[in-house]
Amino acid sequence: MEFWQRRSTKVGTNALLAVLVALVLFGLINFLGLRYSQRIDLTENQLFTLSPESQKVLKSLNAPLKVWIFQRDANANLSEEELLQKYQENSQNFSYQIIDPDKSPGLAQQFKELSQGKLYRVYLDTKDKKQPIRTVQEGTSLSEAQLTDGMQSLQRNQIPKVYFLQGHGEYPLKSAQGGLLQAVNSLEDKGYLVQPWNLAEKTVVPEDADALVIAGPKRKLFPQEITALENYLQKGGNLLILIDPEVDAGLEPLLKTWGVKLDNRIVIDGSGAGQALGLGPATPIITSYGQHPITQDFANGITVFPVSRAIATVPIPGVEAVSLLVTSEQMWAESEFNSELTFDPSKDLPGPFDLGVALTRTGGNKLVIIGNSTFATDGLFQQQLNGD
Repeated sequence: MEFWQRRSTKVGTNALLAVLVALVLFGLINFLGLRYSQRIDLTENQLFTLSPESQKVLKSLNAPLKVWIFQRDANANLSEEELLQKYQENSQNFSYQIIDPDKSPGLAQQFKELSQGKLYRVYLDTKDKKQPIRTVQEGTSLSEAQLTDGMQSLQRNQIPKVYFLQGHGEYPLKSAQGGLLQAVNSLEDKGYLVQPWNLAEKTVVPEDADALVIAGPKRKLFPQEITALENYLQKGGNLLILIDPEVDAGLEPLLKTWGVKLDNRIVIDGSGAGQALGLGPATPIITSYGQHPITQDFANGITVFPVSRAIATVPIPGVEAVSLLVTSEQMWAESEFNSELTFDPSKDLPGPFDLGVALTRTGGNKLVIIGNSTFATDGLFQQQLNGD
C-alpha cells in the first residue's frame, strides 16, 4: 500500500496510462485510415482535387466503369496512377487496372480486336460498351480532361453533331497552325462528331446538327446563307458565333431578332493585368462571369481574349439573355486605336460591359455570341479557362 500511495508511483502510473491510451488511439487511427482512405486538399487553389466537372461525371456513374491501361513498365507513370486513385476515391463505381501487354497477350488481343487491329494505351469499359481514348499515345500521360471527356462520351446514347461553317475566312478545323485543331480534338474526345459545312454549296443546315459554329468569319455571308441560318434557328437549332471587331459578316439582320447589337470598337484593358502576363492592353483578361451553365464553375478564373469587341443586348419578347463574360470598370471600347490609348468619354464606351452573351429563346434553342474568335485557336485554347 505504501508503494502505491507514493507520489512518484502515481505520476509514473498516470504517464504509463497516457502512453497506452495514445498508442491505442494511434493504432485505431491507422486502422481506420487503411480501411477508409480519404485525403483532404488544404492547398489554396485545390491543386490535388478533381475539377467540378470530373466530380459531377463521377457522381452520375450508376454502373461500374473500369479503366484499362496497357503499359509495359508498371512504374513508368506514377502521376497517372495518382490521378486514377483520385477518381476511385470519388466513386465506388470507378476502378482501374494497369496491364503489361507482353504478360497478358490474350487480354491485349481482345482489346486490339475491339479497335480494329490497333491496341490503344487506354480503354474505358462499362457493362455493355468499351471504347479507347484515342489521344493518349505511347509516351504521354492520361490527363484529367481526357479521362473525364472519355467518360462523358461513353455515357452518351447517341453521338451529338456539331458543324463548323466554312467559306468566309473562318478558321480551318484540321490545320496544324492557326486553326481550331485543339478545339476540334477536345470536342471529339467528348464524343462529338465535328464536320465542316459550306452553305454556298449546300443551301441548308443539316437536320441532324445539334449545333452550328461560326468561328472567325472575315467576309460577308450571302443573303441566302443568312436565310438558311434563320430557318435553322426557327426549327430549334443552336448557334455559336465567335466574331472579331472590325468585321462585317452580314449577321446583323439575324442578330437583331435575338436582341443582339455588335459594337465595332476594340476593347482596351487599362488595368495592366495583360502586361503582367506578357500581353498588351488590347487583350482583355476576364475574371467575372455570369450565372450560366457555361460559366457557373469558373469562379474567378482567367480567360483571355486578344482584340475583342463588346456585345450589347436589348430586351426581346421570348428571348432570355444572360451575360457570360463581363469586363471590369477599368476596361473601355476604344474608337480610335492608335499609339496613345486613352479613354475619351465622347467617343469611347466605358466598362463594364459584355464580351459574351448566351441567349435562350422560348422553346429552348440557344444562340451564344462572343466578341472574339482567337481565344479558341490553337495555343490560346489551352490557356487558363479558354478551352472550357
